[in-house]
Amino acid sequence: MPGYVLTNAYIWSPPGKRFEALALHGGRVEVVGSQSSVEEYGSRYGYTVIDLDGRTVVPGLIDAHIHLASLAKAKEAYVDLHSARSIEEIKKLLRGRVNRGETWILGRGWDQERLEEGRPPTRWDLDPVTGSRPTLLYRVCGHVAVANTAALRAAGLLEDPHRVPGVELDEQGRPTGVLREAAAEYVARKAPEPSPGTLAQYIEKTLRSLAGLGVTGIHTLYARRVEVQALQLVESVARVRIYVEPGIAGHLEGLGLRAGFGDEWLKIMGIKILTDGSLGARTAALRRPYSDDPSNTGVMNYTFDEILEYMVLVRDSGFQGSFHAIGDRALEQVLEAAEKVGVTGPALRVEHASLAPPDLRTRLARIGPVVVVQPQFVLSDEWIVERLGERAEHAYPFRSLLEAGVRLAASSDAPVEEPNPWLGVYAAVTRGEPEGLPLSSLTPREKLGVEEALTMYTAGSAAASMEEGFLGCLEPGCAADLAVLDRDPFNAGPAKLRGTVSLATLVGGKAVHLGDEELARRLGKLALRGK
Repeated sequence: MPGYVLTNAYIWSPPGKRFEALALHGGRVEVVGSQSSVEEYGSRYGYTVIDLDGRTVVPGLIDAHIHLASLAKAKEAYVDLHSARSIEEIKKLLRGRVNRGETWILGRGWDQERLEEGRPPTRWDLDPVTGSRPTLLYRVCGHVAVANTAALRAAGLLEDPHRVPGVELDEQGRPTGVLREAAAEYVARKAPEPSPGTLAQYIEKTLRSLAGLGVTGIHTLYARRVEVQALQLVESVARVRIYVEPGIAGHLEGLGLRAGFGDEWLKIMGIKILTDGSLGARTAALRRPYSDDPSNTGVMNYTFDEILEYMVLVRDSGFQGSFHAIGDRALEQVLEAAEKVGVTGPALRVEHASLAPPDLRTRLARIGPVVVVQPQFVLSDEWIVERLGERAEHAYPFRSLLEAGVRLAASSDAPVEEPNPWLGVYAAVTRGEPEGLPLSSLTPREKLGVEEALTMYTAGSAAASMEEGFLGCLEPGCAADLAVLDRDPFNAGPAKLRGTVSLATLVGGKAVHLGDEELARRLGKLALRGK
């Protein structure tokens, strides 16, 4: 494989290193430095020189917490409800799908906080539109859904709503159709899954769009068997590096796989344990009741003894354990279990840690997991003060976590949020100040600089997959995964961050995205073509 020199560029590698040129060979970064020194090195070995016209180059961005199959299905097969601002609008969007002949109608994206009725839809809202077609519509967070009567009947919950926890009942004891946590999951299992081949096609389209944003790696969590099967069928021309964590319900033994199985393109990491819910659905487990729902402290999906059992599994099996913990009660129990059985460092990931007061930040720093945060939640959780009251000052405390010595990785949690890392960078830097959102004025000190935010999406996310020094960097020995950007994010100003795109994205030294005609001409020899 021939070598290449990318020159006349502004190249950034965490933590804050800068170069003018780099040489690529064999899918790795070979040499970095000044333009003259790297060009001289390339000339010595006959490398092709590619001028980048002063463009900014960063390591490929890594989304450390994404639900790839759910995102792909949401983009390609679900009714998109994000735009709905009333239950009538939801019904209007559903009418466009009723005649498509699908066995089930599936959708995602409604949020009762943005609906003019101020409540979730119910089965009685959906039935006149959907009739006998089973229908399941997820809230934007995925922790709550609404089912119509046909879907409840198909799952056996119309006649026996107590067979699974989380089925909301009205005053007469009838299911309303609103399903929380386990109940939503229970009904979802009755809906037909796409075949692995069909899902692979959906995933290919999704990966190509991610490459256009400069994303070169993802961690897909709570992956089920069909997703693992589909990932093995994905064409290499659509590839980014994919790290997989199956859910505990079908963890690695059930799939016949082991932690670390795979290669540098597709690798099994460990298991995902969903210990609580979400703040938006009021199912995140809190130490004290919700400020806007005083009878509710959220939902723990597992007892402490069960969490201990999973932590022992992580300690003894070699699996990496990713523990979803949004509320402070859930986070406290995960950390207590980790301390009790001696799980520390990169074998443990904490997903979210959305509410992390000082005592839990100290424990996080002592135990040493990578904490995977979602900066876009700062923009979407407009109701955070109503939910948490004075505790909102400890919501999404990115700078405080870093100052405590906690390692942070960044992600979108797509399809909960858009899988655009630049929206996340923008959110981490501004905390919604341009939009006048509450956390920008309540906790302005938690804002990050652009380099700090990009470090979370590069070296931080690499650390979350135990690939630091190979991914998330642009120094000798690092993978040749990089993005050539359309602007300099370090000097563009916050308003322009969210519009950043990649003009060229390389993974393993091969171009998986070429979005600029002139760069495409220069980088054409690096284009990845087929398997």
